[in-house]
Amino acid sequence: MDTPVLLLVFNRPEKVKQLIAALEKVQPKKLYVSADGPRKHIEDESEKCAAVRGLFDALPWECEVQRNFSEENKGCKYGVSSGITWFFEHEEQGIILEDDCIPQPDFFSFCEKMLTLYANNDKVMHINGTTFIQDTTGRSHYFSQVPHVWGWATWRWAWQKVDLEMKERTHVARQKSFLKLFKNKIDAWYWMDLFRYVNQKNVDTWDVSWVYSVMSQGGVCVACPTNMVENIGFDEEATHTKKVNLATLPAQQRDSRGRIEPMAVKVDKDMDHMVMKKVFHGGWVSRITRIIKMVFFRYHG
Repeated sequence: MDTPVLLLVFNRPEKVKQLIAALEKVQPKKLYVSADGPRKHIEDESEKCAAVRGLFDALPWECEVQRNFSEENKGCKYGVSSGITWFFEHEEQGIILEDDCIPQPDFFSFCEKMLTLYANNDKVMHINGTTFIQDTTGRSHYFSQVPHVWGWATWRWAWQKVDLEMKERTHVARQKSFLKLFKNKIDAWYWMDLFRYVNQKNVDTWDVSWVYSVMSQGGVCVACPTNMVENIGFDEEATHTKKVNLATLPAQQRDSRGRIEPMAVKVDKDMDHMVMKKVFHGGWVSRITRIIKMVFFRYHG
């Protein structure tokens, strides 16, 4: 496989072994590995981080390996985002996987095709390898407003637009155009509320900032009709996903035969709404609480 792949790893050697086994099936020619440093107050973490890094000394296929190993712990937000920035200092486009995201082989061919198809379209900023609802229409792909980061791909120019601090968050949320990105206001309010919460509570995460960056700049995502990446990170080793998410689908090999043509870039808001209901909104109590908060505060700060 010619498309370069970035692996974002940390302290979970057993999961990285599974990821390497998945990569062996497609044997990328160029592999970038970015690892955050161990936390000093966590017992045995230095040993675990060293074990992860050592796995890339002798891979079961020949490839060029570039390493970005931090000695200090930067945390989830800056440790991951700096690794992605480092990757795109060397590559124009690429595929990105965290250590608990185990892809099917067709994930890579799907990303390669979409990176080529939409390379010159400045609205398409992200390619999803994960989906939460099986698409039964028979189409090869469609477009979504929501980036998923359990296996994804993008271009250098798109990542350069990331705003980790979400500096224009309040201004963007007050624009009527943001509400129009979704089928209804509740879907939009979910993201406004999440951006506010992450920003004000200083939650140590990078992915919400990337979602914000894509949405706030009018970007869209290529969505896959079949889930191609299994997340094995729902356990006590995880930073954020300690409980099993029942919304996830098993990873499946998709039918990649036949020519795939570019499509008119139009978000399928019905599919996005179904995903929002299944994965993000929670029960009616959560939805009503969100409505009250957004109406009362009118998104002040």
